[in-house]
This record gives sequence, C-alpha cells and structure tokens, in this order.
Amino acid sequence: MMSGTILNTTASPLTSSDVINIANYLELEGQINWYQTFLDLPDVTDKESISYKLAMAYYKAGMSRKALDILTELQKTSTRSMGTIILTIRQKAESPEKNKPQEKPMDPGGYVDNAYRQLCRGHMQKSRYAHVLFCYNKATRIPYYTVKEEVMSHVPRVSRFYDIISDEDISHLQNTVKQNLTRGRVISDGVGLSDDSRTGESAYVKIATNICLKLEKRIELLTGLDATVRKDIKTSEKFQVVNYGIGGHYDCHLDSLYRRNRADITDGNYTIGDRIATWMFYLNDVKAGGATVFPKINLRILPVKGSAVFWYNLLPSGEVDDRSEHAACPVILGTKWVTTKWIRETGQELRKPCKTHPMAEHF
Repeated sequence: MMSGTILNTTASPLTSSDVINIANYLELEGQINWYQTFLDLPDVTDKESISYKLAMAYYKAGMSRKALDILTELQKTSTRSMGTIILTIRQKAESPEKNKPQEKPMDPGGYVDNAYRQLCRGHMQKSRYAHVLFCYNKATRIPYYTVKEEVMSHVPRVSRFYDIISDEDISHLQNTVKQNLTRGRVISDGVGLSDDSRTGESAYVKIATNICLKLEKRIELLTGLDATVRKDIKTSEKFQVVNYGIGGHYDCHLDSLYRRNRADITDGNYTIGDRIATWMFYLNDVKAGGATVFPKINLRILPVKGSAVFWYNLLPSGEVDDRSEHAACPVILGTKWVTTKWIRETGQELRKPCKTHPMAEHF
C-alpha cells in the first residue's frame, strides 16, 4: 500500500502527509510499526517529518530512550527547533522511576482482537476439524432445485452456498438502496448509534419487491427457517444492504441482540425473539481485504460474488452462541457489497424446536 502497489494493481505511492493522516487512526503500537515500515522503504524523500512523528509515538508509549535517540540524530540535519522537546524527553529518559515501562492491564478481549487481526491478514492455524469439512449439492423439497453448499465449519456449523443470487437480483438490491445509504450503526441497549467500530454505509430494503420475496423463499428452502417479512408477525428483518469502501470494516461483534439470561429479560420487544440466525449474500468480489472472520473458531471467508454465508447466532437451547462472534475485515482495494437477512426466533417454533441440553448443536 505504501509503495502504491497492491496485488497486481499499481497506483501512486503514499506521501508523507498520507502516512501521517492514516497514523492518526492507529493506536500507539500501530503508529510505531506504521511509521517504521514507511521509513524502511527505499526512496523515501521526506524522512524528517516521519522520523519526528515516530519519536513522538515512542515518547507517548513510554519509550523515552528510543524517542531521544531518534531526535538526537534528527537534530544534526534538521532546521526544526527541537531543543526544548529533547531536553524534556532526556529528563524523562534519565529518570529511572519515570522511565520504567508501565505494565499493561489485562485485556480480556485481547485474544479475540489478536485472532481477528491475524485472520484478516490471512494467518490461519490449521484446523483439526478440516477432515470433516466437505462440499455437496444440497437437496431441497423441490426435487429439481439443488444448491452447492460448502461446509466452512462443522462445529459450530457455518456454510457457504454458491451461485445463490443472480447478477440481475444483485443490481436490483443495490439500485434500490443507493439513494438511502447512510452511516452504518451498531445496536447498544436497543439504540442504533454511529461508532468507529463500523465504518460502512447501509440501508434497509423497505419495499417488499418480488425479488425480495423470491430471495426470502430461497433462504427458507435452504435453511428450513421462515425468512419472510410480514406485517402481522416478525419472523425476520428486512434485507439490509451494506457498502464498505476503502478501509471499511466492522469490528468483532455478535448479531444476537440479547446477551442476558432469558429469564431476566423484561424488554417488550423480545416478543419477536432474538436473531436466531444470519444469512449474508456477497454482491461482489473484493480485490483485496473484506473477508468475514470468526476469531473464536479460526475461520476466514473471502467474498465471492453470488455466494451467501449462513450461521446460527443462538444455540439450540436458545442461549447466545459466543462462537458466532465475527467481524468484517477492512477493505484494502476496491469496494465490498453485502446483503444481510437476520432471522428471528418467532415463527420458528415448529421449524426449529429448542433442545434443552446446553451442549446440543444444530447439526
């Protein structure tokens, strides 16, 4: 990216200003790695401003000695006045009490966050369940209608269905919402809020067109769940179309809305039930990035135009399945379009009866 070459596509390399602007959105550790990587590139003309930013990042991170070394060397050739800042950093660097690296507090989400980053980079551990994964033509109750299914994860079950939506239907969904796309929101205590953890644009398909009804019936055929939006009973939510541009992502999250014990829920909206399952269409191929990852089960799914991914958010007992926590990796090159259908518990009582055993699986 820095040199201007991503995969087989060549563009203008990043300028020093570009590098600094991107670094403003990174944590200190990320800033240090980002600046250092840029300085290691050949033919970097403006090393002074980046070196200064690197020194400041080291200083803020509590590594005063490294910051002092960089600024001392930089002062030999720079016209920038750095006497005061160097004196301040030297005093801190030479103070044993203040220069001790601070112990970072334990981060309970650190493992998941690290796994998310590694999966987005394509670093996957070999799965011990790989021998039970397979592809086959899934039969439906319509004898002549079968679909190619690839089992991506056996336990918990995550499947991808290929050639499940046509180019015409994809164009219809995109054109229906393009004028209504707004900043994507995350649900917090039942309220939709804008948050940096989600940077795409989204819109619901408000009009139940024939194409929407056709796609809902197709989902029903393949999952056995009622996915049709009705006025009298809410068995599912309307299709939501999401567009991610360069850098667009959605951090680790659960699609289920209720994490508390079901017996303690007093929210009247729970009469429609939680999101039992998620179905997501991929509307285009992504040149680089944009994978869907499940950190807790070491699963990475690359977007394939015309395919769809399906998984359960709840266990058969009705409790939240924490293994369904997932994320949308940043788009590195190109754009990403998906359409999501969240299926609710209501209306599935006879189609997917609850299992009382807490360790039971859907398949």
